[in-house]
Amino acid sequence: MLINAITGNASLIVSLLGLGSEKHRSGTTLESEILRRRFWAYYLMNCHAAEAGTADRPSERTLKFPLPWPEEDFVAGITNDTTTTLESGFSNGSLYAELSRSLTLWYIGQFIKQSHANGY
Repeated sequence: MLINAITGNASLIVSLLGLGSEKHRSGTTLESEILRRRFWAYYLMNCHAAEAGTADRPSERTLKFPLPWPEEDFVAGITNDTTTTLESGFSNGSLYAELSRSLTLWYIGQFIKQSHANGY
């Protein structure tokens, strides 16, 4: 039941931030980037604030969600870079994106560790 609450919280956050639309997920405006950065902040806080028994894999939608722009592009307010995601396999040079990727991988490692401890 707690896992459903966490999933529900993540869905609610996406909805409240207006990230359910393709416009903001793949948009190249500064407004879209700020919303995406908020999503990653909320997502990572949600993952790492969860109790040890609630670890779960990131959803397909999260794996395909754009990671933050490089800092230079954020300061300039526009980007020309190709969208980078958790599953894209390449870096756009953004420290925030790499932090998001690293903390998500660490969280997945905790999920695997927990699964083995529970005999799955």
